[in-house]
Amino acid sequence: MRKGCFQRSTMNRAGRRGMVKVTAMVLCLLAAVAFVGAAAPVTIHMIEFARLDEAEWQRAVIERFHAAQDRIRVELVSLAGSSLNTKPLVMIAAGAPLDICYHDPYRIIEWTHQDLVMDLTPYMQRDRQVVEALFPVLLDQYIVGGGKYAMPIDLQVQAFFYREDFFSEAGLPYPKEGMTWDDIARIAPRLVVQNEQGTISRYAIRFPQFWHWWSILWHHGAQFFDDETNPTRFMGDSPQMRQGLEYLRSMIHDKRVMSPRTMSGNTANNLVINGTVAMAIGNSLYMQEMVGLGRERPWNVTRLPYGPAGNNMAWFNSLGWFIFNTTPHPDEAWEVIKYFCSEESMRLSVEMRGTLVPHRHVAQTVWMYQWEYPKDRQVFLEAIGTARTLPAVFGEGIDAIVNGVNAVADGAKTIPQVIEEWQVILNAWLRDKK
Repeated sequence: MRKGCFQRSTMNRAGRRGMVKVTAMVLCLLAAVAFVGAAAPVTIHMIEFARLDEAEWQRAVIERFHAAQDRIRVELVSLAGSSLNTKPLVMIAAGAPLDICYHDPYRIIEWTHQDLVMDLTPYMQRDRQVVEALFPVLLDQYIVGGGKYAMPIDLQVQAFFYREDFFSEAGLPYPKEGMTWDDIARIAPRLVVQNEQGTISRYAIRFPQFWHWWSILWHHGAQFFDDETNPTRFMGDSPQMRQGLEYLRSMIHDKRVMSPRTMSGNTANNLVINGTVAMAIGNSLYMQEMVGLGRERPWNVTRLPYGPAGNNMAWFNSLGWFIFNTTPHPDEAWEVIKYFCSEESMRLSVEMRGTLVPHRHVAQTVWMYQWEYPKDRQVFLEAIGTARTLPAVFGEGIDAIVNGVNAVADGAKTIPQVIEEWQVILNAWLRDKK
């Protein structure tokens, strides 16, 4: 009897020791898994902004993102010694880790056609509250074949800039909503300053920097393609296109009131510092730059002039975040982009940089009151309702359009020559991009 009790007791002790060992092993495994998970968060590689103020904001957002969670870490990839057009492609080709990049819409569309960019539509549909907080029209910039391939970082929308003191000196009323491009041509000679030899030291208006001339063509009713999002046919051989190009040509060469395309310096310095122009088309980034130049010289903004087509629509543009198809961590990359598009991050962009942002509430309640100058800055927000993005043209297509307009502005080619070249190049581009 005592032997049986001893045996049962021995077995119970052995069983307990076994259970203890198993429990200890399970706990060790769980601890190991927890340790590995804590020690090895997912790393997302993101291209760093090239401009200092943008990079400082980017780093500040990442710092807050890291403080808010410990599952994802962002590592910035510098563009030092390279360019935004080449380094990402070189890294992808070499198999180097790169998840998130940024660029203008035309480049994102081009890389999407090359099957390099991920369609973000499923994420946008899942996280509707993030998308619905933005100006909805901005997402149209990144549409390819029904998919949406990027999220906007900023909001660049056009307005008409002018120096108030130059208008006062000439005895002219300030530009205002409702003026036309014919009005600008009529008053322009009174704003030009030249010496007895005919050398002009101040032009009435600057030839639009970058691609800001595009809206002038729209105001004349011109269009390059049949469909802005999915162009299939060249439509630029039209009276409206000739009229728009002729307006630019004559303002430079016949009336001599618009600066040559080759004018040195940027629009902000030309208008605010050097005073070499009295008027200019620009966008909200130009305003941001001009404000930083000081208030010693009075300037203001208004809506763009109307053209013969009866519209004064502005062109809007936004740098966009996108995810490369090669990423091994698409969900985590989206979480990073989503955080950059949050109200907190957008508010920080305004506070640190003064940027007009794509977040509607922040733009209307923070950006508008971030500045005291220019007094009519609300025109940028007013323009969004009728603004449009450029057609989905890239590569040789955009090069042909820009080179053609520049050739007309320089007097290097006639308008019929340029349109004939567009017929050949752009129709070939439309065939090749399919």
